[in-house]
Order: sequence, then structure tokens, then C-alpha cells
Amino acid sequence: MKILGISNIPFRPLNELAGTDKSSSGSWLEAAFQSLKNVIGLKLIIVTISRGKRSKIEKRKDQSFFILLGGFPLEYSNKTLRIKKL
Repeated sequence: MKILGISNIPFRPLNELAGTDKSSSGSWLEAAFQSLKNVIGLKLIIVTISRGKRSKIEKRKDQSFFILLGGFPLEYSNKTLRIKKL
């Protein structure tokens, strides 16, 4: 079984991938990840957004982590289809 988790904040594995020392340890996301990461036959795919110069991907045994560029509220204009910062 595969689970896709989409997070609006990075937690420990994503912070490690981003190379930041920020920690959100103790959050329910961290607890859920710790509970699920060792379930046999379960593949976790975790995605978040963050500021940076490029997207990052890390694949472990049954876990994949993706950091996509973004990280702060954006406004989408349906007339121009361009992204505008708020």
C-alpha cells in the first residue's frame, strides 16, 4: 500500500533533506511518520513546499521525500495564469 502525505510544513526528515536545522519534533506529523515508517509493505511518499533554489528528492527503502519550490501563500490569477505573491 502507498500513502501520499502532503504537508504545509516540513518536519524532521524533510528538514534534513533541505539541510536546515529547524525541527518540528513533537508535532503530530512527526508522530504519525514515526508510527507508519516501519509498517511492513507500506510505502510513504511525503511532499512539502519550501523556499529554495531547486526542488529536492530523497528516496529511502520504503520512503520518498519531495521538497517542491514555493513555501509561502501565493495568489493565482485565473486571467493570466501567473503566480502573484500576496
